[in-house]
Amino acid sequence: MEEVDLEIVAQICTVVFAILTLYFGTQYSQARSLLRELGEAISETEVYLSSPVIDQEMLRDCLKEWRDVIDSARALMRWEGGRGGNILKMLR
Repeated sequence: MEEVDLEIVAQICTVVFAILTLYFGTQYSQARSLLRELGEAISETEVYLSSPVIDQEMLRDCLKEWRDVIDSARALMRWEGGRGGNILKMLR
């Protein structure tokens, strides 16, 4: 059995990791936006639920934050990345 040249294996791994980094790096900003919106929505919901008096403005702010979460999630699922397809189509 021949010995595997570790330098060639390392170069191949470097190329594969570079491609994966480019692919996931472009989605990172949208995923970060989704997580930020989710944190804001959870904080707003906590304020809403802990308040002894609930008014229309608080309810509107809470619902707006959750709508932002849904919009961010949809944007992430619609992400095409120049490849012509989107995640929603792939899930069907």
